[in-house]
Order: sequence, then structure tokens, then C-alpha cells
Amino acid sequence: MAGFPVESATFIPPEQVSGDEQDTAQPEAFELLDFHKAKVRIDALIGQWADIKNETKRRRGERKIKLDTEKMRQDGSIGEDELLIPVRIINDNITRELGDAMQFLNASQRLVYFRCVDDPNVDTRQLESNFTKGLTYRGWYKQFKKHYDGACFLGWDSIEVIYNEAKPLHVSFEHCGHDRLFYNRKIEDIQDAELILREFEVTGMRLETFVERHAFEKTQVDKLLKTIKDSNKDNQVIKIYKTYFKYQNCVYIEWYAKDSDVTSWLKAPEKLKCGILTQLPPPPQPTLGAALSDPNGMASTPMPMAPAPPQFAEQEVRMYPIFLYIYKDDEEAPITEHKGRGFLDLPQQEASTALTSAVVNGTSRASNVYVSVKPDVNGESNHKVEDLVLENSKILPVPLEFMQMDYPDPMILATLQMLDAANSKTTGKLATAVSNRKDSRKTAKELDVAEGEEQKISSISQADYSEWLREVFSFAWLIVQAQAMAGKISLLPPQKPSVEAPPTGVIENDLLIVGREYDLRPAGEVDVIEKQQTIQSIQQDWPVFQNTPIAPVLLEEYVRLRYPTMSDKMIAALRAGDMSKQLVRSLMTALQGAIQPEELQAVGPEGQAQLQQLMMSAKQYLSQGMGMANQQQSAPAAQ
Repeated sequence: MAGFPVESATFIPPEQVSGDEQDTAQPEAFELLDFHKAKVRIDALIGQWADIKNETKRRRGERKIKLDTEKMRQDGSIGEDELLIPVRIINDNITRELGDAMQFLNASQRLVYFRCVDDPNVDTRQLESNFTKGLTYRGWYKQFKKHYDGACFLGWDSIEVIYNEAKPLHVSFEHCGHDRLFYNRKIEDIQDAELILREFEVTGMRLETFVERHAFEKTQVDKLLKTIKDSNKDNQVIKIYKTYFKYQNCVYIEWYAKDSDVTSWLKAPEKLKCGILTQLPPPPQPTLGAALSDPNGMASTPMPMAPAPPQFAEQEVRMYPIFLYIYKDDEEAPITEHKGRGFLDLPQQEASTALTSAVVNGTSRASNVYVSVKPDVNGESNHKVEDLVLENSKILPVPLEFMQMDYPDPMILATLQMLDAANSKTTGKLATAVSNRKDSRKTAKELDVAEGEEQKISSISQADYSEWLREVFSFAWLIVQAQAMAGKISLLPPQKPSVEAPPTGVIENDLLIVGREYDLRPAGEVDVIEKQQTIQSIQQDWPVFQNTPIAPVLLEEYVRLRYPTMSDKMIAALRAGDMSKQLVRSLMTALQGAIQPEELQAVGPEGQAQLQQLMMSAKQYLSQGMGMANQQQSAPAAQ
């Protein structure tokens, strides 16, 4: 079950630790092994995050802007004839940036790029492909999508890398949640936290399964289930906490419930099992019995036993398997001081909502007809407005005066446009901001510069996300590599299988490749960022190279990067066109060199005119071909 414990390494109580180890241990860490002492610290940490949880709940309401118009009219928040038109700028900006981030993550055919540290020439393409297939199990994408959505919206969010034997490579990813991961609010790096809590909300039925599947303490679980039963609420859920802490340079976990009736851990402290293994040294090989004697009474050499298969043991984990991403990482040191779009875009969202509602309500009121009865000569009137019914093609018995409110000032629309342009700037969409500006001073050069600046801002954001992904996938690779080396998963079958078939249940991998040391980089860094930088460089430098022999090379490279699915056909057409021009150019050169002056006189004036016309047509063809190629290349830059 995702996120919940699997069979972990045996926990060693502190009283069984050797004296030397006890001397080097941190005394305060022992508090987290004792339930009653740890409970005080855990409850205090949960309380410290109460205000952040409340703020997060409020931000989510501001993002969605759920309105009950009728209720607002009843309590007087708006008038009887008014509407409140929500403009969800926060959600729109998050959706826009989410698309860019997910394209960076998933646009390439591979998740990561492997580079062998000791031999960069090692072919890693098959390893990259199999690694990608194994990690892109059903539902993996949803976890990264939720993670980036939360980080962009609220400022930071986290993903936990889980050792999960139910997945193809024994690795899965879980979105933790902005307001469901608690740690010291003053730290700058989550790895510096001495205590981390991850909050889960579970139903009673699910909690019962943890006793058998995950060895939860039945006595304590029964107490929690009694709480649900006493509440008489079918939708009641219980909050439990997966607690992480570091003791003697090793990560431990324990499961805790805050309910006052619980008197011990839901699951006792134990070392975190992440699937990262270490190979044990081989035992000494025994010989097959004593020395054997031949018929002549001479002693023969002992026969060695067959080598035993390598043995692996769980390796202690020294870092938390949780990776926190900060949306706008700036000079603010503590993690919790960073802000997301929910904070940054709220003023513009409120202003746009107010102005849009004013335009709609003002237009609606200006479209209504207001009538009053004109007074008689004495300034009095014997009629009331409700006594009169306006009917078409009818003669009214009394004189009436019709009135109409003014339509909203068009300046409000200009202000909305200004807010829209300002919002585009804050999200890095400078080209959109220039296009939405009302004045007429928009030039192709200005748009081109804006697009360039927009790409620079986007590259900075993508570089931060790329560095975070690099940490996540590098940790996942440690698990995958260890599981493949131990023969627990099939990652990279040998290119040359052994002559003898492996025993049943034994998984073979190409250990000469899998066992190497690799430097991992997200494929988006290579296939997205560097690709965009190359495209931009070709567009900028094309005027310099368009009339040089380098031009065809740049043109083909641009087509490969810009149109990957059609590049083969387009490049073939370009090369066919180049071959035609080369043939015409060669024929012109041969013709000019073959015809002598006396031969030109022999063909007469008409022949000379025809030959001159043919040469001019050939030159025009060649120049037109070059012109068309120049237009094809200058078009993307002009856009």
C-alpha cells in the first residue's frame, strides 16, 4: 500500500547499543524513541503548523472563489440586482505554468539522461529507456502534477520516494501535500530537520487492514476505531502521522496517533527500509571433504565447492526520502517564508473581480428603463408608478418621463487591460504583456525582444525545477540500481545471455553496465532547455550565415529541432532542392567552359540570344531558390 510501511530492518533498542555507539549518540534523539517523551514534542510540532494549515485552507477558497449569490443578496453583501463575477487569475496562472512544467517533465521520450562517470562512452540508451518505462507506471504523472500545482500555488510542496515492491522497479512517488508535512519552521533545508511528520487521514476500515498488512499494534488501533464508533459519524476519519527522525546518522520511522486514548506507538520505531542494498563479503569457500587419495596412495588437491551467490543486506539510509521544491527560491532563508501564486496574484484577482463585476452590473442597470410620472401644473400628481402598466401601441393617460443610467466608463476596460498586462509580466509572459498593451508603439523588434526575455525567465524557472528533479531521480536510481544488482528486478538483461539457462526465479541483469556510477540529469534539461537555446541561437544568427556554406547545415538542424515528427521528410525535400540547384550550377559551369567564342559566332545572333536567355533563366532559378530558403528561415525569427 503506497505510503505505508513495508517489512523494515529490525530495530535495535538503545539499551542494546554498544557503549562506544552510545557515547557518540545525540542524547536528545533518545526522546523520540520513548513514546511519552516523543508525544510532547510531536504534539508541539503539530500545533506550530496550525496557522499554516488555516492559511492554506483560506488560500484554496480564494483560488476557487466559491460564491452563493442568493445568500450574499440575503445578507446584504450585494444588491438585489447585482452579480459578482469571479475572475480566477490565481488558478489561470497556475494552470499556465503547470503546463510548461509538465511538458518539461514528460515531453521527452526518456525521463533522465545517464552519463557514466568513469567512461562517458558507455551506451546508456537502453538503460534510459528501461528506467523510464519502469518509473512511468500508472498514476506516476498525477503525483508530480499535484506536487507542482501545490508548490506553484502555495510556495512549496514535497514528494516522497517510496520503496514499493508492487511497482515494476520497486519505486513509487507520492505527493506529500503543502500542509501535511511538518518540520521545524526555521530550517532552510528539510534534511536539517531532526523530526518530520507526514500526516495521513484514514478511515476505520482502512486502519483495520494495517494490523495484518503492516504490523500495526492491534491494541492501539482498536482504541482509534472505538473513537470512530463513539462519534456515530459515517464520514469520520482519523489522522495518523508517519514520523521520521535521525538517530546515529540513520533515518528511523515510527507511526503515531494524537488521540488521547492511545498510549503507545501505532508501530514501534524502526530503521527506514528504502530498498538500498549493500553486498556482503563472500564467506570463505569450504573444500569438498578431506584430501582424496589416488590408487597409488598419493594425496590429490582438494576440490573447491561451487561459489555461493552474492548476498545483500539492507543499507542504512542517512537522508530523508522526501524532496521539497520551492517555487520561487530567493534570498529568504526559511522554507516557510516563501510564497506562491496564491499570495502574489491575490491583489490583482480582487481588483479584476471588482472591476469586471462593476462593468457587468453597470451595463445591466444602464439597459433598464426607469419611468416617473410628470407632475401637473401645481407640481402634484395623482398617479403612482405602480398604478401604470406600459403597453405597446397604447395611449398612456398621463405624461411620463423616461430615464436611463449612464453606461460604465470605457476607462474601466482600459484598466482591466492594464491589469491583464501586469499579470502577464508577473508570470514571465512578457510577449503577451506587450501584445495586450493598448498603445500603438508595438513593433516587431519589441515583440522579438520580449520573446527573448520571456525565454530567459522561463529557463531560470525550468533550471530550478530541473535541479529538483535531478535529486528525486538520483535517489530513485539508488534503489533501482541496488534492486537490479541483487536480482530482484529486471532492468537491463545481458546482451549475451549465459549459455546455461538461469535457475527458475533468478533474474539476470547486465551488471557491467548497471553497476557503474552514473550522473543523472533530467531529460528535459537536455531535450527542452538546450533545445530551445539552440533554436533561439539559430534564429538570431541566421542573418549572418544565410549566404554562407554553413546555411544548409543550420537549416537542417533547425528543422530537426523545430519539427521533430516531420524532420525526415522536410530535410529530404531540402536536400532534393539543393541537388537540383547543384546540377543546374554544374551544367552552367560546363556550358560556359565548353563553348568557345568562335562557336558562339557560328550559331548566329538568334542562337546567342537563346543561349543568353537560358543562362539568365538558370541564374534566376538559383537566386529564387536561395530567396525562398531565406524566407523560410527568416519567418520563424520574425514571428
